[in-house]
Amino acid sequence: MVDKPPPKRRKPQLTPALESAIEKAKEYERDASKTELEKRYAIGKLAKDVQDDPEKYGKRGMLRLANALGRDKSTLFRAATIAKHWDSAAFRRLKGRAAPNGIGITWSHLELVAKRKKRSERDVLLNRIVEEGLSVRALKSEFRKKLSGAATIAKAIQDAAKMVGRIERMIGRLPERLAADNAGDDPMVKNAIKALRGGLRKLRTSTKTVWAPSARHPRRQSRDVPTPLMVAHPVANRA
Repeated sequence: MVDKPPPKRRKPQLTPALESAIEKAKEYERDASKTELEKRYAIGKLAKDVQDDPEKYGKRGMLRLANALGRDKSTLFRAATIAKHWDSAAFRRLKGRAAPNGIGITWSHLELVAKRKKRSERDVLLNRIVEEGLSVRALKSEFRKKLSGAATIAKAIQDAAKMVGRIERMIGRLPERLAADNAGDDPMVKNAIKALRGGLRKLRTSTKTVWAPSARHPRRQSRDVPTPLMVAHPVANRA
């Protein structure tokens, strides 16, 4: 029996717009008059167009553009993000900025800075790169420090949430125990409930302080205030 040769893979159909984008990208790569930073930005602008208009360039346009250029798709997505954050005029201004020590803004700098969603944060980082001469390694170190601080805060919040959960379970069992022991009128129990009510009031106050609504979004953030124990348990509301 003669083995049949494997079927040939069909060449993916490219839209005319995507074919044109691929040709432009290859021209940018061959353009000796452009710096490496300028070439990457120009390709990033093309990638942004492909990403923003799947009907024109095809649903898998980014993947096909990456394959045609011999690049990883994630690289093109990062380049498109940079082109989204800085238009041509802004890019021309920042590419010429350099620190006193000669360190300029590199593509790796831009990839890191572009991860910040707020423009104000990106501007601060760019100024620091120029004013302090931050290398890419130093900038990555700054990011790690911030992530480490956020992780510590998140752990503290998680621990607090667990403690609140334990308190809720303890309070939830009180009505049944009071009814079973018929101890609701005992003076010692009343004093304990009074102390519990005071503790809950303090907890509500401290919680509101931590999650105080901002001036910009008072209503939206007020809904984010954690609700455990914000409504005092019926047992704790007894006179």
